[in-house]
Amino acid sequence: AIVSPTDAVATAATTASVPLPARVAHIVNAESLLNDATGLVAFKLAVAAAAAASHATMNEVTGHFVILSGGGLCVGIVIEWLGRKFRERLIRLRKDDPVVQTLLTILVPYSAYLVAEAFHVSGILAVVASGLWAGGQEVKGLSVESRRHAREVWRMIAWFFNGLVFVLLGLQLRNMIAGVAGYDALHLATWALALWAALMVLRLGWVWGSGYARFHFGWGWTRGREGPDPRRMFLVGWAAVRGSITLATALSIPLFTRAGDPFPERDLVVFLAAATIILT
Repeated sequence: AIVSPTDAVATAATTASVPLPARVAHIVNAESLLNDATGLVAFKLAVAAAAAASHATMNEVTGHFVILSGGGLCVGIVIEWLGRKFRERLIRLRKDDPVVQTLLTILVPYSAYLVAEAFHVSGILAVVASGLWAGGQEVKGLSVESRRHAREVWRMIAWFFNGLVFVLLGLQLRNMIAGVAGYDALHLATWALALWAALMVLRLGWVWGSGYARFHFGWGWTRGREGPDPRRMFLVGWAAVRGSITLATALSIPLFTRAGDPFPERDLVVFLAAATIILT
């Protein structure tokens, strides 16, 4: 759950500077949002079970997953709908101020996160739902100045957070290495490479398998009869950049279980998460 999600900010920053086909960049950027959300929901359930030092049944885990995910999606859509109505009212009142409109694009998804957490559902999924819902709708009625202003502000935010990821990674690196000082260096390197290889094989296999399945069964396939392009399939599979989500998730593991015992292998998990970020 920690190392599987690709990072939306890091992925967007990487694909912006690489001459990828537009369709590949769009797929990679869009799927990273959903990967983050589902991975974090799974992580939350796994940590709760491990910290409680008790066994959770499959029905309990499935039920919690559905409630957290479904509730987060619903909250995100509702908050974005309310925010859009407020935005449209401002436009009707001839207050299409670029600064105000850009501020709303930041505050609305953050409000979705706060409301979702207040209802004890997934705040991350609420933000994703709010963002996806707004993506095709929020530019309607906005002036050219407002759209340009919002685009530049969000480019700056993405650049800042992408850089912050590696600053935090560097600041934590000494503690990460100190935490695994008792392990053999060769074993650590082997585990890190093995984890990275397993993730890449799993992702490439999933991308190719799902692509050919969609083509064979006609599930939303829009690329004609020639079938999947092997080069593009490889690019989508290889573009698996991990970043802030993986680091923040690993560092959020509690130090102790509810019984007061140290959380098992926490330092090793954090080290392997950091290694995965660097390798990808």
